[in-house]
Amino acid sequence: MVPAAAAAALALLAALQIGWSRPTPLPPPDAITPVRLDPVPLPSLAVPPAGRPLFGAGGATTTAAANPLDGARAVGVARQGGRTLAFLQAADGHVTTLGLGQAYAGWQLVGIGADGLRFGRGGDRATLPLGAGSAATTPAGSGR
Repeated sequence: MVPAAAAAALALLAALQIGWSRPTPLPPPDAITPVRLDPVPLPSLAVPPAGRPLFGAGGATTTAAANPLDGARAVGVARQGGRTLAFLQAADGHVTTLGLGQAYAGWQLVGIGADGLRFGRGGDRATLPLGAGSAATTPAGSGR
């Protein structure tokens, strides 16, 4: 009963608004003064060289030499029986499973987090983001 009364009231108010509204008269065409706008200069756009990605970290191309883990990429993380496992895919497509403390290409897996896999070798550190092929390395003594 209440929704029907509310709908009827809205319909009545809409009819009253349409009936009482008056069109706003437009000014005559000769009363309008045209305004000339100057074009805004656009900055020049740099086109990246061929072979470089448009989007990515610094626009740098990921190569196996830039990746301390021999071009491997972190492709996934899973929990099994209270253990967290990381999955690395080598450049040749082979997938390796690692647990904390295990090594790959001379780098020890020291952490698994939302930001990726953290590896250590001596005092050096590398973070391999999940799903990415490039690793961010931190030299020894830099505090990370």
